[in-house]
Amino acid sequence: FRDAYGDLRARGVQVVGVSDDDPESHLRFQEAHQLPYPLLTDEGRAMANAFGLRGTLGLWPRRVTFGIDASGIIRGVFHHELSAKKHVDDALAVLNTDATSRA
Repeated sequence: FRDAYGDLRARGVQVVGVSDDDPESHLRFQEAHQLPYPLLTDEGRAMANAFGLRGTLGLWPRRVTFGIDASGIIRGVFHHELSAKKHVDDALAVLNTDATSRA
């Protein structure tokens, strides 16, 4: 998402990363990878549990991207455990589809 951030922001998308890592770990990761968007801590996995995100053997949440519109409606859910780029590609495809359907 870092590499596509400019394009996403130009389309009005707000990018936020969420995991159950602690804030200090997020800060180190954000600085090391020069992320221009915030990383939030899902303490106690409350958000992951609310969205039903269970990973391998139910031990940790899966890598999932949600496309949520300004009204709070989920427009896309993308599951790709091994490819972060696939999450971005799918999110852009949904944005392109929405833009085409509005034209």
